[in-house]
Amino acid sequence: MIIYRVYLNDSQSIIENLNNLSQPSPSNYLINITDAELNLNSSQDNLLIDINSSNFPSGLSPQEVIDKGEVTKKVEKDEQNKFFVTFQNQKYYLLSQEEINTSQTNINNSIKEIFRFYVNPVRVTPTYKKIFNEIRTRGGWEVQHWGNMLDEVRVECITGGMNFKTADKTSALAKNESIMNSYAWQQVIKLRSIYVEDHKERNIRIKTLLGLTYYDAFYIGYFTDFTGPVADAEKPYIMTFSFTFKSQETLYLNSKSSLININSEQ
Repeated sequence: MIIYRVYLNDSQSIIENLNNLSQPSPSNYLINITDAELNLNSSQDNLLIDINSSNFPSGLSPQEVIDKGEVTKKVEKDEQNKFFVTFQNQKYYLLSQEEINTSQTNINNSIKEIFRFYVNPVRVTPTYKKIFNEIRTRGGWEVQHWGNMLDEVRVECITGGMNFKTADKTSALAKNESIMNSYAWQQVIKLRSIYVEDHKERNIRIKTLLGLTYYDAFYIGYFTDFTGPVADAEKPYIMTFSFTFKSQETLYLNSKSSLININSEQ
C-alpha cells in the first residue's frame, strides 16, 4: 500500500499518470540505459554502446550477452529517428531521456509518492454507503435517494522489525537503544506526521489531496482519524496503529488495467 500527494488536476490527467507509473517498458526496450549515454557528437555511423544482462528484462537476455557477459553494439536509427541495437535480427530500442524527463515531470505535476508502508496493513476495510431519507406518510413510505456518500477506508496496521535500525534488517538495535531508534518506528511517526499536516489549517484553499492505493482502487481524499502507535507489554517489539481515510473521489482499474472513475456524476 502506498500513499501519494495528489495535485488538483482533472481526473483524466491523474488516470493517465497513474497508468504511466504502473506500466513497465515493453520487452523490446533496453532498461537502465538511455540515448543520453550515446556520444551524439561523434559520427552517426560510429555510435557504440556497451550492453550487459542488466539492460534486459529478467530472463530475456540474448544468448550472445549471456555467453560474453558484456558486448559492444553498434547503434542505429529507424525511420522515426529512434535508436536501437540488433541481436539475432531482433531490434532493442533505447529509451529517450528527453521523453523520460517530460513524462516524469507530468507525473510529478499530478501525483507524487510520499509514503510506502514498511509492512502492509493487516486489515483494510472499504465502506460504501448511500444517502437517502425515509419519510413515513399517511399514504405509506416515501424514500428520497441522494446518491452515494463519500467512500471510507479503515486501515489497521501492525509494525514489524522494530528491533532493527534499517529497512533491510541488516543492523539490529543495541541494548541501550529503544524501539524509537528503529526504522519501523520512524515510519509510523512519518505516517502520523502526514496525518497531522494534512488539512491542519482551517478553511484555507488547498492545492493537493492525498491518494491511497488498495488493490484495484485509488482513493483520493483525506485522513479523518489516526490511532497509535499502541504498545503491548507482552510483545515489546510489536506496535499497532490504525487510521481512517475518506475518499472524495475513487478511481478503479477496469479489465484492461486502465483506471476509470466510478464516483463521478454522469
